[in-house]
Amino acid sequence: MADGDSSTITIQLQDKHTTLQNHFEIDTSDNISYIFKQYAHFNGLSLEHLEFTYNGTVLSIDGDDATPTSLGMTNDDAIISVSLVGEALQEYTLVNAITTNSITETISILNNDNALLTKPLKWSDSDGNELCSPAIFIAIDYGLDELVTMMLPLYDTPTKSSNDNDNKTSATTLINTLLSKQDGYTPLQWASWMGSLPIVKVLIEVGGAQVDEEALSLSREYDHPQVATYLQQHVDIYSNIDSTDLDTMMDKACRNGDSLKVRELLEDENYDLDQWKDGEGKYLALSPMYMAMKFGHYDVVQLFIDRGGGMIDDVESALAFGGSDILISDYEKVDMKNSDATN
Repeated sequence: MADGDSSTITIQLQDKHTTLQNHFEIDTSDNISYIFKQYAHFNGLSLEHLEFTYNGTVLSIDGDDATPTSLGMTNDDAIISVSLVGEALQEYTLVNAITTNSITETISILNNDNALLTKPLKWSDSDGNELCSPAIFIAIDYGLDELVTMMLPLYDTPTKSSNDNDNKTSATTLINTLLSKQDGYTPLQWASWMGSLPIVKVLIEVGGAQVDEEALSLSREYDHPQVATYLQQHVDIYSNIDSTDLDTMMDKACRNGDSLKVRELLEDENYDLDQWKDGEGKYLALSPMYMAMKFGHYDVVQLFIDRGGGMIDDVESALAFGGSDILISDYEKVDMKNSDATN
């Protein structure tokens, strides 16, 4: 027996679906159900969703007074196979189908049980991080735009859940209210964070996902300029701003690089840039020019340069005051391009 001690034995529980192994050392006369409970606890599973098999015989999860001795176990033959059953097996099969891009199998499983469309599932991303979210998030995270496209029509049908026996939520509502467990992102926000333009497009154009500022912000924060440009065409970032609050509009336009809005405010609203100058006539930190330069929106900076000369020196002071790391030389190049174009 183990380590020369005839009263103990090391039993290996081998996951049938993965390479996961757990080892338990128990007394040869102990009821074996003890290690079943420990296995379920360690792996965050319910006993009712597990099946334990030894030498082809299914063991009772209650043990039925079975011990290593009564089962004839030795240290050379102490391997118990563990399988998922019931809902756990169904969910595992679905996750595996999605991550392997098995479109036919994924759609078949979801068609057979549409409650799985909204049920949080345990899965791991390509970096091995363990996550929990509805099925469509998995397809989005793995960049499977064709699978996402095939899944979206399924949300057109009523779905059932344990909390609602008569759920008639529409597809558009589901797409906009489904949330990831970790971050509380919607599918569109998740896709924007991942930077998948094809999936972002299909969520909006096929799934009816509503574009919000959070999705736009995530695409910019994680450096997905193509996604950000596309999203900006589908969201009104000024909808919550009073039409007379020109300063807030200008600030948001400069932060977001909305050159059309900046031009509109300068030309149609005759926006007063001089209010942002100090006593020496230099532009202050947090002025519109400062915000445009800080966030790297060259086309907006150019509009301000066109508005009047000498602004680079003014903003250089503002940027220095504000602690920005932006190189003024980048914007001098913009000014030079403008000068060349006008000569």
